[in-house]
Formats: sequence, C-alpha cells, structure tokens
Amino acid sequence: MPLACGSGPPSLEPVHPALHRKSTLFVAGDRFTYAPLARINVTFARSLMRATLDTAMNASDAARAQWRAVALLPSGPRIAILGTSPTAGCGAAEDVPGAGRSFERGVGLARTCLVERSWGRHLLDYLSRHLRHTGAAPSVHIAAKNAVPASFYERCTARHLPADTHVVLLEVMTNLFGANVRTIVSLVAAVRRAAPHAAIAFVMWPSQYQLRYGGGGSGRVQMLLDAAAQAGADVVRADLLLRPLARRGALPRGAFPFKLYAQRNADLVHPSPVGHQLLGAIAARFVAKRLADAACDQLAGSSGPAANGIALPPPPLSGAVAVSSHTVPSRLWEQCFTVADQMPVLPSGSWRLVDEGDVSKAVHKLGYLSTAVGDTLRIGPLRGPTPRRCALLRVTLGYQLSAARTDLGALRISCTGCACARMYTRPERYDFDPFPFVHTDARYARNGDVTSANATVTAETDFFLLWHGDTPCYLDVLHAERDRSHVPDSTAARSASDRKAARSTSDHMAPHRARGAPHSASGRVAPHPSASASGGRQRQRHATRVRVDSLALAMANEDAIVSLGRVRVRVRVRVRVRVRVRVRVRVKVRGWVLHH
Repeated sequence: MPLACGSGPPSLEPVHPALHRKSTLFVAGDRFTYAPLARINVTFARSLMRATLDTAMNASDAARAQWRAVALLPSGPRIAILGTSPTAGCGAAEDVPGAGRSFERGVGLARTCLVERSWGRHLLDYLSRHLRHTGAAPSVHIAAKNAVPASFYERCTARHLPADTHVVLLEVMTNLFGANVRTIVSLVAAVRRAAPHAAIAFVMWPSQYQLRYGGGGSGRVQMLLDAAAQAGADVVRADLLLRPLARRGALPRGAFPFKLYAQRNADLVHPSPVGHQLLGAIAARFVAKRLADAACDQLAGSSGPAANGIALPPPPLSGAVAVSSHTVPSRLWEQCFTVADQMPVLPSGSWRLVDEGDVSKAVHKLGYLSTAVGDTLRIGPLRGPTPRRCALLRVTLGYQLSAARTDLGALRISCTGCACARMYTRPERYDFDPFPFVHTDARYARNGDVTSANATVTAETDFFLLWHGDTPCYLDVLHAERDRSHVPDSTAARSASDRKAARSTSDHMAPHRARGAPHSASGRVAPHPSASASGGRQRQRHATRVRVDSLALAMANEDAIVSLGRVRVRVRVRVRVRVRVRVRVRVKVRGWVLHH
C-alpha cells in the first residue's frame, strides 16, 4: 500500500520491534540469506531525536518527484548502495559489545570485511521495521570495492545497479582523494544514465580526521555538499550526528562499548560494529523520512482522489529532475575491465597476475605486477564501438598508488596502432591525470591525500585514445624508473622559491622539500627518497614493483570536449570540374589529426 503522510520516524529506533529473523541481501548481483544479527543497545544515540535527525538531512528539491514516485510503490523501494570499504563491512567483524562473540568465526578485533554485518545490512533491517505497517518490503543491493576512488563507479555504472532501481545511496566520503566538484557531479550523472528514475543520495560516513576537524582541512564536506546541490542529489549528514556523540566519549580512548570506529578507534576510517549499526539506522531513518515527506507532497499537490484516500498514479519520471543535457548526457558506449583477470593482456618479462588482497579482511585485490624495470605489459587488442570506423575514447587506467611502500616504480604509457594524448592542457592539472609518465609512489606523484593517510589505494588516470577500426590498437605499459623530471612543473602551483630550489639541486624531490615534507598518519615526517644522496640512490635502485589493476574505455563526451577547447574542427570544400565536390574534415586533437 502507498505510504501515509507523516512527519517521519521520531528517532532512530523504529516503532515496530525487531524480529529475530533472517535477512536477504543482494551482493554484487548475487542473492544471499544471512542469519539474524545480534543487535547492539546503542544507548548513547537515544539523544538523537527528531529535530537533531532532521538537521542531518540535506534534501534536494530537485529529487522530490522521484521520492513521490517511490512512495507510491506497492512493493517497497529497491535500494542500491555503491560504496567503498565501509560498505564492504570492514570493521564489522569485531565482537559486539555487551553481546559476547557476535558470530562463530570472529573473535576480538577481527579485521575481516563482512558485508552481512555492514551498515547496508542494518539499513535493510531498520527500514523493514519502519515500513512494516505499510506491508512494503524493501530490498537492498550492495556493490562495494575497497581502496578505490569515488570515480570508480562513474564507468560502467549499470553493471552495479539492478534493473529499475528506485533509490541509489553513494558512500564515497572517505575516498575522495583527487576528487573535486566536477568529478562528483560526473559520478551523479553516470548514476542517472544507468538509473534515470532513481532518487540519489550521498551517505557521508566521515573519517576520524574529517569528523574532528570539520572536513579534514581540505573542505571535502563542503565540496561534496556543493556537488550534491549542483547535481540535484540528497546528502545524509552522518557527520553532524556523530560529532556530538564524539564529544560525549564515543571517540576518545575509554570504555569499549562507546567506540564508533574499528580496532577500538585505532582505525581512522572504518566503522566498528556500533558504527555500522548507527550508520544503517541513520540511513534507514533518512529513507523513511523522505518517503513520508513525499507522501505528504503527493497529498498536498492532489485534489479529489488523493484526498479521499485513493492513490494516484506516479508522476512521469522521465522529466522528474530538472537538469540540463550537459549534466546528464545520453548513454555512451563503454567497456570496463574492473577486475584485472578480465583484461585482454599479453604479459612479458616479470609481469604476472597476482592477488595482493588483505587475507585478514577476506579482501581480494587482483592486479598485474611487474618486478623488473623495462618490462612491458601489452593490453589489447582494444575494441571500440562496432558501428564506427574510428572513435575518440576516454581511457581510465587503474594502478596501485601507495605512500606506505618504499619499492614502487613508475609507469610509462604508450599506444600502438592508435594515438594517445593527455586529457588536460593546463600544467596544474597534470597531477590529477598524469600521462604518459605515471608515478606509483604517492610522494613522487604529489598526492597529499594518500601521503597524509600513509595509505595504499587503487588510483586512476585518464587520457584520450584515438581508435581506428581497421588497425589493432594496443596499450603498452612500461615499468619505468622513478624520474622527477617527468612531472611537469606548474607555475600556478609552484612559487618562485620552489623553482629556485629545483634549479639549484639535482635531487628529484626538491619540489617536495621546498613545499614541506609530507607527514604520515602518525604525525611523523614520512621519509623521502631525497633524505640523502645515498638514500635516494638506494631507493631508486629498489624501485622494483608496479601494479596495474583495471581498465575502462568510454566514448568521449563531445560536448564536454568542445566546451574545454580540446577539439578544433575545420571543414574544407573543394569544387572541381565535372561538378565533383570533395569535402575534407580535419579534426585536430592535441597534436594528431584524424581525416574523415
């Protein structure tokens, strides 16, 4: 039955009691049935009442039509969660406080990532209780991948979403390294292409650094809010609710039952079992409140039938969100190899397929690893859109980027049988999408986010590829030595003192020293290859490994390319004798020319 108009749940705890029963989740497209969860008595969250909870809902007016349609569904909403390691259930396998061992396989501070105990599972259980009086049975579909940027879900998004998705929740707050407003808006646009009728919301689970310093000093919270407002998406501000709990003792070291983060708050990112349940309850209350408000909107905007309790048909969803065609372009051709063993490769030398996942977390991390400088990994032949003879493609290459390892080299990317070019012309953008030379050491790559967290992640770089259907196209990835000279200097990003320091020394890391050495997560200065001449040479000799994780191809958005001034089209018309007209179109893209 359609939901009734109301003010939404007054607190995180649903009116209907919990039932000790199994739950069914869809994980990566497969159906799983899990045993009942041992609930945690989160007593310190009882102070989060309606007024406080409503302030954490950053609702977009542009999404009201989608929520109205979802509120009229007789079978309950179909919710898809796209997220990172918190969505994968990292931190949820620890013992439940006050309930002994939560399940037979986990004891103490287990580091296993269990989606069956994640916040998505709690979302399903809590939301089912919120909607029990309506007879609606929500379903939850989860897609999660550890240590990937938010842009990971921008490619081949439809693979991660079920058909006819009603609500999409994006959990990417902790992995916004290298992101900006434009990339987040592009992520929402990709979700809309895959699920044009769905309401979209960001679920913000902050890291401890972001929670304590209001955005981590980099303005990520505000950046996400600005992007959501521009894209017409909702935001669940869990950080606003966690901050008062942190002041009450849920974060500082103390009694174990009040820890919101894993490893008794030693983990700076992943929720503890308490944090998972709390985040699931917050997200469930948000969905229930949004649906109740949508039912009120439907009642207030209708006349006659609705006033008499007769449900009206849902509004037309095709024009639900008022966004321009530039924000949500039509579906483009794309091809993704999100797992390394799916890529068409011709390995040589030391390149081999490895799984370097964390066994303690039950996380797999497949990639092609090289341990010898000079070895080349050939990827291909790459296939473009079949109806076309040629196409301009946007290529996304995923690779391991780390500040925690000291043995990482670099990649040199080239193309055979096709042409490649850098995405950006402005030098200050080179660090965002490096090409053709890519550092895999975060300190050489000048990636402050990964360096400050002392983390190891899968980073991505984008570049253009001009594909011809009549010529086999290969992507060659060479394992190269680290070389600071391959990072172009940006006059906008470097001061005169930086340039003077760089000229006065042959040290590759002089630009880093001039700006200040990066710091590790512990607060100590992270060691640089430039710590000493001998240390730099020793580190250079041991740059013995690089890893390639994924590949994605997509048709370049012509409107975006033209708007950025990357493509110039010139048409020449030559009239010859016998009334023969020859039209020659020259498309010049960053130094190479395509003739039609």
